[in-house]
Amino acid sequence: MVAPIDATAALEADGETLTLQMNFRTIALAEDLRADAVAGFGVRAPTASGMAALVWAFAQPDQPRFTQDEAMALVFRHGEAVGIALRELFGKAAAKPEKPSAEGNAPAAQVRKPRTK
Repeated sequence: MVAPIDATAALEADGETLTLQMNFRTIALAEDLRADAVAGFGVRAPTASGMAALVWAFAQPDQPRFTQDEAMALVFRHGEAVGIALRELFGKAAAKPEKPSAEGNAPAAQVRKPRTK
């Protein structure tokens, strides 16, 4: 079974921190706003509107009053910080989740199969 996507990253700008969350709901928000926002990230040169759509959608869980205009302003004023946060977020979302141990508290130990001759 495929594990759900649930990644977060902090976007720091102007002395404030905005938490970005990527999950199935926020991906849908971004794609509703701009169809290629998620699928196009990292594939081609980013556009200001595409990055703003991602920032706006991924900020919604923690900041539901955060506007698309504010997201665009962040992209223009703090583009480098936005890019760093989005790359971190996409990297975490793409990472293979660790399997829990039998106790459910720690990652499962890696067991190597014995070599056969």
